[in-house]
Amino acid sequence: MQSIFINHPSKIVKGTVNVPSSKSISNRALILQHLFGDETVSISNISEARDTQLLIECLDQIVFHKKSIYSNNKSAYVIDASNAGTAYRFMTALLAITPGKWILTGDNRMQFRPIKPLVDSLLSLGAEIKYLEKSGFPPLQITGKELIGGHIYSNTQQSSQFVNALLLIAPTLSKGITIELEPNPVSESYIDNTIGVLKMFGVDCYKHNNLIEVKHTKNINKNYEVEPDWSSIAFFYEIAALADEAEIVIENISPRSIQGDFNIVQISKQYGVESKFVKDCLIISKNNSAIKKEPEIFEFDFRSTPDLTQPIAAMSASLGIDTFFKGIDHLALKETDRIKAMENELHKINVEFTRSNEFHILKNPKEISSVDSLFFKTYKDHRMAMSLAPLCLKFGEIEIEDPMVVEKSFPNYWTELEKLGFQTRIK
Repeated sequence: MQSIFINHPSKIVKGTVNVPSSKSISNRALILQHLFGDETVSISNISEARDTQLLIECLDQIVFHKKSIYSNNKSAYVIDASNAGTAYRFMTALLAITPGKWILTGDNRMQFRPIKPLVDSLLSLGAEIKYLEKSGFPPLQITGKELIGGHIYSNTQQSSQFVNALLLIAPTLSKGITIELEPNPVSESYIDNTIGVLKMFGVDCYKHNNLIEVKHTKNINKNYEVEPDWSSIAFFYEIAALADEAEIVIENISPRSIQGDFNIVQISKQYGVESKFVKDCLIISKNNSAIKKEPEIFEFDFRSTPDLTQPIAAMSASLGIDTFFKGIDHLALKETDRIKAMENELHKINVEFTRSNEFHILKNPKEISSVDSLFFKTYKDHRMAMSLAPLCLKFGEIEIEDPMVVEKSFPNYWTELEKLGFQTRIK
């Protein structure tokens, strides 16, 4: 397996970078485009992330296989979502209303990622879905059929994508869908993200407290432009926080977003990172005098924005700030067990990341130790690689395994870092 060596000689980070468009929004828009007609719905600035490309491949497979479904209706066509969790959840709901017999599978890790809450909801609507191996987990056998919709109660304690998958097919169901959420759902910002995309496409939907209603919609807006990805932008806030000086410019970006990870703008202020929107640009800068000194322990609840956990943990660990993390238990069900992965890797800089009651506590040593050589594992997780890379600003050259794992969400990540003065070499 390849590794990347990365360092920054001056620790002064200045330059202009390009960030990918939101894969989260791209994936939602692509499902709606598929449902309402590829020829009539135009999406611009679609993400080049591997996750989005996998979804496109899955959708293309549906189109290809549908041509032969009626002449060979006893066959079950296999669709492989690989390691794309979002694609798997979205495809589960989509195939449930797509005529034909389907087997939806994924990579080995996908076989351990729960799907039961979504399957239960679809079954309650009349879908035909069977587990092919372990109950509650992929792979699935799905017989697509017409569903009319209705009122369902959705389990939202493991993933918001179960709800998002249902919301995206709802406009095509004759009765639409009304979803009653459990209190305090995980990753709620991603549910709001889906509702935002639906509204921008002209779908009649609303959310009130724990109730979401999406009505049947015949016609939607034909043109849609995907906004930049704030989950990716968060890593540049981490870079600014760890640099001695920083001025990072991101072009073609708005001071408004439907993405929950936009919250990094507010969170990073406690780390001395400031944001300034000028015309169509975002300027991220470092202000050492603005670092929040009190309280000595930071506390954040990431239940709604879990993808910010890793960059914030890396920031706190590198800056010697003890931090309480709340609402991150479901991170154990992601591409890897992200909680255990962060615990393992931060331990290499003598930082403890442990569980206590409802909090995970990041505890720093009294002084950040200098380390001669640091090798970090990624656990096949793109966000592990991107959150650990900026640590070279505090610890000198570091080595990170499997650098191409970033293709899942930010294919040009290493190239963009080089624009800011980082030096990289792959071995």
